[in-house]
Amino acid sequence: MYKKVNTLASICIPVFNREDLVLDAIRSAQNQTVSNIEIVVVDNASKDKTYKRVLKESIKDKRIKLYKNFENIGALKNFYKAIELASSQYVVLLGSDDWLEPDFVEGRLTGFHLHPEVAFVSGPMKVYEQTNATEIILKAKYLYQSRRLSYEEIINLFYRKFLVSYFCMFKKDDILNNFHFNYDDPYNWGVYEKGLGLDLINCLSIIENSLSQSIYYSDKGCYCFRNHAKRESEEIASQDMGLDKTIIDFTYNTFIFEDYIKRRSASAAKTFLNYKFLELSYEILRSLIAGQKINEKTIYLLKEYININNIGPTTIVMTLLMTPFYLLQRLLYYVKRNFL
Repeated sequence: MYKKVNTLASICIPVFNREDLVLDAIRSAQNQTVSNIEIVVVDNASKDKTYKRVLKESIKDKRIKLYKNFENIGALKNFYKAIELASSQYVVLLGSDDWLEPDFVEGRLTGFHLHPEVAFVSGPMKVYEQTNATEIILKAKYLYQSRRLSYEEIINLFYRKFLVSYFCMFKKDDILNNFHFNYDDPYNWGVYEKGLGLDLINCLSIIENSLSQSIYYSDKGCYCFRNHAKRESEEIASQDMGLDKTIIDFTYNTFIFEDYIKRRSASAAKTFLNYKFLELSYEILRSLIAGQKINEKTIYLLKEYININNIGPTTIVMTLLMTPFYLLQRLLYYVKRNFL
């Protein structure tokens, strides 16, 4: 039984052109079991009706603190500004197209109550697919047992457990002091400048620079991630480079995490890299079976991925041998999620 916690927390919502979705995020914040919160919304010079809709809602609920940039300052700087404007010690970053289940804040605050020394508090996440204007489908759920986790445990589990990202609750000063705005890009295509992959690097940096070098994972309170056609990573992939979204996510994310993790543990980095290469191979195979075209830019990026990450013949052969077992694992997960 979780103790009722009523400590002020700030839910920060940076937003740009989300007139159709931002109110879902705000209302999920308003409906938290902990009512003593503030909702910080920073509009990054939207060109649609986002600001007007949030303004109308803020008149009815004084917990909403609405700000607007005179010009677009970029997604990462807007995220940072939203945190800066928060008045609480504890902050949550909520995507303007995502939402929180009602016990999210309570679960995360309880984690800090139980373990005030940890870097931040993580918890469960659900991934939904928005297929059209009215249909949304649950695609995945990441839920683990409540416990404290060391930095070593996190990086060794990194390849198969989704433990850290912006679905956590942070201490305001810690996230401000460990916020990366860019990362060395071996592909030189400027993706990191737009924030792809930097959420996990920021989280790892916070843990690494904390005294406890640990987090607490609470099994209460889901963050709900909405995947849809207009999400920023899809826009980066489709508009800027004409790449398959899945390929670019795996390629860039795998490099940045493997490169960062290997400074702490070469074995954890190698395990992570090999497992992600297996996942990447599966996604390419699935795309081909589905009749989806793999264009020239994607093939070029895949070759660069293999070269930069030093993937040799041994890893490729091991991937081919492991693929049937991985397919079986994915099939069992699908059956468990949909039928059991």
